[in-house]
Amino acid sequence: MGYIVIFFGVIVFLILINHLMGLRQTDNNSDNSSSNRHSYKNAPSAKFAFMKLKGIDFNNVLESSSNLLNDVISDVNGNWYFSNEKMIMLMKSFTMNSANTALDDLLIFNNLDINDVKYNGEIKYWKGNGFNIEFPPEKQGIRIIVITHWI
Repeated sequence: MGYIVIFFGVIVFLILINHLMGLRQTDNNSDNSSSNRHSYKNAPSAKFAFMKLKGIDFNNVLESSSNLLNDVISDVNGNWYFSNEKMIMLMKSFTMNSANTALDDLLIFNNLDINDVKYNGEIKYWKGNGFNIEFPPEKQGIRIIVITHWI
């Protein structure tokens, strides 16, 4: 029980640090208000939040802006994005051709059987060790893989 309290404390601490660093980054970028581009930074707390997740290069996971879905959709087959705004998650968008391969790889890396799929409405998901791998239906030719954190 004590370990769970410590774990939650560390997660809250990391979320607070990320939030404060994001505010500082926003303040530093306020002089450059003519630019609409968000300056992305790596998200080191993603590796901590998803310690048992395999198959993702956490050195290249980016912290999302305030609009996670827009970040993901505008970077098809690009980077993984980390968010801890409403819930702790990783997201990445794929073309139809690459989505199933990426999903298969994640399931294999994490020793999950594709046949152990569960459904939440139209969303397929697999329960991992501290995370869910979610595979929503295709929208406008894009597939998204969402990895949510849970204990």
